[in-house]
Amino acid sequence: MNKTTIRMVLAVLLILIFIPSLIAQEKEKEDTPYWYVTYYKVDWAKIDSIKTLIKEYTLPSVEEAKKMGTLLDYKVFIHHTGDQHNVVIMMKYPSWVAIDEFSFAEPFKIIEPDEEKRKKIYATMYRLIPYENHYDNIYTEVE
Repeated sequence: MNKTTIRMVLAVLLILIFIPSLIAQEKEKEDTPYWYVTYYKVDWAKIDSIKTLIKEYTLPSVEEAKKMGTLLDYKVFIHHTGDQHNVVIMMKYPSWVAIDEFSFAEPFKIIEPDEEKRKKIYATMYRLIPYENHYDNIYTEVE
C-alpha cells in the first residue's frame, strides 16, 4: 500500500469512529431538558415587590406554560445575605430548541388578558430587576 491509500483508509476510519458521537450530541440537544439560569443583582429594598409580582403573575404564567408543554419547571432563589447576584431564576425547558422558542407573552396573555395592564406589569418588572446587571448559564442534569 502506498502512503496515499493508507491516509485515505485512516481518514475513512476516523470519520466512521466520530459520526456516532456527533449524532449522539445532536440527539442530546433535541431530547435533553435544559435549565436556563439567570443571576441578578437586585437592591434588597425591591425584593418584596419582586416576590409579589412573581407570585401574582409569573407563577400562574409558568403553570400555563407547563400546560402548553413549553416549560417544565421554574424556580426562584433569593439569597438575603448575597452581595453579588442575590436573585436566581431557573427555568427548565424540554429541549434546546424550546429555549429559543419560549416566551412568557403567550401564557401571560391567558393570565392577564388586558394588554395595558400587561404593559404596566412588564414595566414594573423591568424597573425592579436590573437586566443590564445579570448573567446567564445553561445546564443539563446528570443522572
